[in-house]
Amino acid sequence: MLERLLRQLLWVAPASLAIALLTFYLLAFVPPEHLAQSSPHARFRSLPVFFNPAPADLRGAVEKATHAVLAAEPGSARASVAEANLVELGGAALPHVLPTLDAHAPEDRLKLVLAFAPLAKRMQLERAEDAALPDKALRFWTRFWEANEVEFRLATARSVVRRWVLYGDVGREREVSRLDTFALEALIEALPPEVDEATLERSRRVVAAIAHVTASDDRIAPSASPLEGQACASRWRRFWIAHRTRYVQLRGSDRIAAFVLESRFGKWAEELLSTRTTEATALERLQRRAMTTLSLVFGGWLFAVGAGIVGGCLVAGRGTRTSRDVGGLFAMVLFAVTLPGVAIAMASVALGVPMLSFLLAALTLAGSVVARPFLSTNVRVTRELDGDVAAGARARGGSRSRHAWSSGLRATAGPIAAEVLLDLPFSITAAFVIERAFQFDGLGAQTLEAVATGEVGSLMLLAAIGTSWGGLALLASDAMFAVAVPRARGALLRLGSQA
Repeated sequence: MLERLLRQLLWVAPASLAIALLTFYLLAFVPPEHLAQSSPHARFRSLPVFFNPAPADLRGAVEKATHAVLAAEPGSARASVAEANLVELGGAALPHVLPTLDAHAPEDRLKLVLAFAPLAKRMQLERAEDAALPDKALRFWTRFWEANEVEFRLATARSVVRRWVLYGDVGREREVSRLDTFALEALIEALPPEVDEATLERSRRVVAAIAHVTASDDRIAPSASPLEGQACASRWRRFWIAHRTRYVQLRGSDRIAAFVLESRFGKWAEELLSTRTTEATALERLQRRAMTTLSLVFGGWLFAVGAGIVGGCLVAGRGTRTSRDVGGLFAMVLFAVTLPGVAIAMASVALGVPMLSFLLAALTLAGSVVARPFLSTNVRVTRELDGDVAAGARARGGSRSRHAWSSGLRATAGPIAAEVLLDLPFSITAAFVIERAFQFDGLGAQTLEAVATGEVGSLMLLAAIGTSWGGLALLASDAMFAVAVPRARGALLRLGSQA
């Protein structure tokens, strides 16, 4: 028995993960306009959902950009777009273009070096104006590469950035500018994990360098607080996760990892694990709302169990067919007559009595789940009272009602508790409806917001929570049956040996 219960428990986590991944996959079919702007299905629509068999990197982006420059007519709009794309790649593209200039025809060489003219100014190179002159551009970039080829190594770039962050002098800043986007990875690594008063100035300088080489205006203002600095740094980390392969060539283990990371799920998971913020996270909001929902669920469920068992025993003790029929009918329609409780609770909210509202909400939920414990208690206690033991007790002068409470309830309490545990998964759904009617900020509101905006993280987490909730309720029900009913224990043992 224990082996079977442990096996079921171990399956809860994989089942929850599978449901969460299925939720992520199904959201891929939602049109982007119906998703939140932060959704990976909206931001990374061009990527596969889970696995990318052919991840793109810097080499592919450079080849595409150079081909577009060479194929375009000089001076045309198409040529302007192609040249802008090549300049956007910046210093990261130079190690792939400048060493191969001799492989191109003279006119193609001129097209490529002239396309880099805006880059020379951005890199703050000496005599940058020569890069825009047809008769000097080729020699300008050839001499530049001969003098600086050794600096375009990742280890060198990291060393240059580290020295600049440490000392912050103008000369080392020029060295970083000369590397341009080739230093982006090292600059992102130089961002402090947490921006506070001590690291705010350093973060401001690093972000300014990143914004310069990417031609962006997203910087930390001189008057910005550490909180604003942390938000800006987080935006740049998300930018790097989204665009890293555009500026980095994948090799070895990086290429293997890119099969997963260069997908919508990989991008979403990487952002979730690597970005930080001092604001309340989605998980913290979910925990806060879960406390409201779980308090409502357990309060209402415990009241329903207590009321159902007491009512079932009272009706069974009466021993008349009319009382059993009336009691059963009452339990089945109780959910329908809980609507006045909703109206009373709404009035209590308007009057500013939140505790009264919560108690009425719990009673309303209890009304929706009281039928099973009532009917189960009624049936089991009645069956116990109709047995020979109860008949003998009545022959000795005992009353049916007294035997219902003393022996009938004691004999049936375990199976009843095991059965009503199956109502726990349903009670979550009932709680969502009641929260909406009572205007509680619980998981129901979180679910509606997540569905309305297509918020991937919340929907996946809610799906996993729902699966775990149902699985654990079934597991607890099996365990209680095994303890309370020996015959059920034997059946469960046989199922465990067959599994």
